[in-house]
Amino acid sequence: MPIPVGPPSPAAKFYKAKEGFVNYYFNEEHQKAILERLKKESDFSKRTGDWKVTVGGLLYTANSDTDVEEKSFIEILDKGSNDGKSPKVNAKINGLPYDCEPITPGEKAEKMKDPLGSGGLLVAMYQYRQFLAVGPKAFREFSHGGQEPFYPWWTEKRPDSLKLRVMCEVLKPSHAGVPGKWFFALEDDAAKRWKKGQLIGFEVTVDKEEDPCEVCLESYKEFDKLQLPSKIRVRSGGKKYADFTVVKADIK
Repeated sequence: MPIPVGPPSPAAKFYKAKEGFVNYYFNEEHQKAILERLKKESDFSKRTGDWKVTVGGLLYTANSDTDVEEKSFIEILDKGSNDGKSPKVNAKINGLPYDCEPITPGEKAEKMKDPLGSGGLLVAMYQYRQFLAVGPKAFREFSHGGQEPFYPWWTEKRPDSLKLRVMCEVLKPSHAGVPGKWFFALEDDAAKRWKKGQLIGFEVTVDKEEDPCEVCLESYKEFDKLQLPSKIRVRSGGKKYADFTVVKADIK
């Protein structure tokens, strides 16, 4: 005899199927909580045009530390590629130009990892803009990754990792084959560099055989009527690339 089918379970509304997940419903709820906090602080959803961040600060090179000219910039163009339809990232750091089309098929691997020593800062900043302005729909994969420690910028030659460690909620997006991790502080920082719930860092892995570009975000201030970090610190492979100070941000 066929087994009788009973009424739908009240718990059914708390289940969502997705490949790779036992139950995607609660994962998605955690995502929503993080994104709602971000939107409440600053709503970037209408800022999907071109972005330009002008920076100063310090650039770490093999030979010496160099001041960053305050005309240096990173610019994300919504439709700046050669085909006039795809995004493009331009940068000029201490007079040296860089450019990359992060989703254009056949883009040179060297450009995807520029500037040298950063692990792919241009791609990282493109994904940062996509994350804030477009959100999950900009990414092919997007999930909550639980909690993980994040290690903000160090000043000591031999930093104490236990003292540096900050527990964070993690989001794990992937865009155009480039996976990332995004870290959101679970507590206020005693030194007031960030508040609970703020995005304090992210990493993108342009080449799975190499170290990711790691970005630490600190000291949020108002730029163009939005809350953005005034300090952007970049490292890769355990080595510091730059310690940028944001001079100006044009977020169209």
